[in-house]
Amino acid sequence: SSVTSRAFSIIYDWMISSGTESCQLLRRDNILEIFTASQFLGIK
Repeated sequence: SSVTSRAFSIIYDWMISSGTESCQLLRRDNILEIFTASQFLGIK
């Protein structure tokens, strides 16, 4: 499967956000896309 630029953007926003803001970025409609991108980047 392909990794989208939107997923990279969400991961970047998650990395620079603080507190509860980061949890709001992960939603049911984007979690698989973010998981795929994080595997591609090697994020654990």
